[in-house]
Amino acid sequence: NAEVCVDIGANVGIFAITIAQAFPAKKIIAVEPLKENFITLNKNITLNSISNIEVHNAVVSNYKSGKIKFYPNPIHDGGGSTIKRSFYRTGDVLVNAEQYQKNNTSFSPEIEINGIKVNDVIKSKSVVKIDVEGAEVSVLESGNNVFKQALVDLLIIEVLDETIDKVTNFLDGYGFDCFTQDMTAPVKIGTRLSRYV
Repeated sequence: NAEVCVDIGANVGIFAITIAQAFPAKKIIAVEPLKENFITLNKNITLNSISNIEVHNAVVSNYKSGKIKFYPNPIHDGGGSTIKRSFYRTGDVLVNAEQYQKNNTSFSPEIEINGIKVNDVIKSKSVVKIDVEGAEVSVLESGNNVFKQALVDLLIIEVLDETIDKVTNFLDGYGFDCFTQDMTAPVKIGTRLSRYV
């Protein structure tokens, strides 16, 4: 029954464009912070003749005001987070951030991006996908009003071992049941993941 699909951390639009094509009568909102990804996202929308996607070049966060610091991940294709890390990660590969920055002086390890909140984006019944590399709780907290109004029908969230308990606890507070990707059992506090879900 959702009227809108919201893609937070849209990257170049694989999820948003697929949903837009499958449901041309529905509104899709895609939010992507990195400028290069955002440009490619818009190109992909044009190439696929999509007319039902609204795009935002911003980072979703429970910020106070002003711009938000964002930390690109140079070894993860188009990745990054509002969480500053001492290592860059992609899959099982870890690279020391300080060493990478010393070896790649043209890389900007920190940028500032306009911030928005889930409360600013969602105004009607929605399905939401979140892929924000460890900043899941900040994104969720930025939508407290939306969750109180029960405007989110379904959430698909990529979580990390270090965020799964906080995400599950937050969603439990709003009556959501949390499942791993294979849907075999509900996620409980203390669950550990062998992979992203």
